[in-house]
Amino acid sequence: MENTSNKKIFFSRNDFLKINDLNVNADMIRYNTIAMIINAQSGHIGASLSCIDILTVLYHRILKPTDYFILSKGHGVAGLYATLESINNINENDLLTFRKIHGLQGHSDMACPSISNVLSQSICSNTGSLGMGISKGKGYALASKENMVYVLIGDGELQEGQNWEAIMSASRMKLDNLVIIVDNNRIQTENHTTDTDNLTKKFESFNCDVIECNGHNIIDLIPILTNIRNKKNRKPKVIIAHTIKGYGIRICEEMKFPYRWHSGILNIEEYKIAATELLNKITIKLKITGIILPEISYPLKIENEFIIPSLKNSFSKWLLHVKDKYPNIVVLDADLKTDCGLNEYQKKYPNDFIEVGIAEQDMVSMAGSLEQAGRIPIVNSYTAFLTSRANEQIFNNASELSQIIYVGHLAGVLPSKAGKSHWGVRDISLLKAIPNFILFSPSSEDELIDGMDYLIGNQHANIYLRLEHCNIRNELPININKISYKKGNIITTGTDIVIIAYGPLMLSECLLAQKKLCSEISIKIINLPWLNKIDSEWLKETIGNINNVLCIENHSIYGGQSDEIRKLLPDKNIHTIGIDWFGQSGDAKDILEYYWLDYKSIATKVKHILKR
Repeated sequence: MENTSNKKIFFSRNDFLKINDLNVNADMIRYNTIAMIINAQSGHIGASLSCIDILTVLYHRILKPTDYFILSKGHGVAGLYATLESINNINENDLLTFRKIHGLQGHSDMACPSISNVLSQSICSNTGSLGMGISKGKGYALASKENMVYVLIGDGELQEGQNWEAIMSASRMKLDNLVIIVDNNRIQTENHTTDTDNLTKKFESFNCDVIECNGHNIIDLIPILTNIRNKKNRKPKVIIAHTIKGYGIRICEEMKFPYRWHSGILNIEEYKIAATELLNKITIKLKITGIILPEISYPLKIENEFIIPSLKNSFSKWLLHVKDKYPNIVVLDADLKTDCGLNEYQKKYPNDFIEVGIAEQDMVSMAGSLEQAGRIPIVNSYTAFLTSRANEQIFNNASELSQIIYVGHLAGVLPSKAGKSHWGVRDISLLKAIPNFILFSPSSEDELIDGMDYLIGNQHANIYLRLEHCNIRNELPININKISYKKGNIITTGTDIVIIAYGPLMLSECLLAQKKLCSEISIKIINLPWLNKIDSEWLKETIGNINNVLCIENHSIYGGQSDEIRKLLPDKNIHTIGIDWFGQSGDAKDILEYYWLDYKSIATKVKHILKR
């Protein structure tokens, strides 16, 4: 999708100024939302569309300059950005930067560029990891009882325990300036929400003032939100807004399961149908002729360098393979079964598959008792959530001398478009301080299967399988498949410098860097999949008399594998490339270049090291 001077992509602020009908405004915002997601080829259509009527009423009628708003369901942020553009809070051109590097972030983020300095018209909290919004809202509500605080949460998000911790004390604190709006669209990632029935009774049991309404009826939403604002009864307010996920586009409203449009992208034909449907509806409602409609356009196909498939399918294959060997295996999931490659296992072994929902701490503690009862639990979630949110529960399980397999999916910087909340770049540092833990990062299907088979059969310890889901751009060589506990293998021989890496992404980039420099620098590349257990004698012998060692971390530079190598090789010059700040949204190529993790940057770093 090109932003050329003669092509109109979005409804502009001037278009919104010409319309004094919030129903029309909401559909214009819907159009801008899907155009923005299509331009980025990434985003959450369903969750964004379900809350747009609520956002339209809040920002066009309710919020005052002193109010605060938190989008706790941060994945619906495309709808929020489009709403902010409709009130001139961000520029129209900003919408083109959605999920691009240095642009609008993939989840709600305080770094959002803003024309206005008014706090309520900006974003008051970083979200993305679910369950924090109500607690954040309580902080603002306590800071000033004169200001109203609005928190929009998802119904599936209510599975996170922190919500109920927050609600339990909100009434005791008499926070009648806190308004919690539940986007009750009844669908989480793929299926109907679980454990969220009778929400009114649940909130009322915590002494909240609760009202239910149709979250798409703007005529009703305005007086409801106005009256709640003025009601002072020393109780937190809860609005349960019944909505439809993907509302406004027929194909996205269909409750066919698994639901496609949580984070799925419309193809060209589907987008044309959806955009035409919205434009027709808007055109019928418009009674003035001064608005030029945007053109329906789809981004040009860009040649993708990252074409070699990720390890997700290899993990799915291994699950079926290992279940045949160990019938007492049970697999646990946190509402991410497709993303984690668990569908085939669930179909074949439905009685040994536990869908816990969006509740990582609960899932991990359950795994601990399942293990004590004689099962082998395999626990799955995104790396960013599993290893941080449930870290205390993981530690507790380990202290019981358990053997549990934790699988951290989406490890590392890619896929990168979701932004900092979803980057799995702290997991090694968080887990390697826990005793009786083995951290393993395979780079190929054979390495994954052989390594995990060895660990289950020979090591009574907790196992962390660090699983990258990114495609790579260079085929890895055959000898990467050799597996030997605590030891790696040499991929290329060399005498000038040693590069140590793990995982398919960084090894792929290292090989491309070596090819780029092969005529001038001799590089030894080592694949070392063991992140916290390394054979000291093997490492020293493999490095030999080469003085410079470059460690490539698909992780923070703090607490990763390079720290272990530095301790084992005190006499060598150890250099590290990795993440040294918070992550951001962006295309794979741009993110790797920005953080010096692409092959060109690695080659440049090698030259600098040897020149120095």
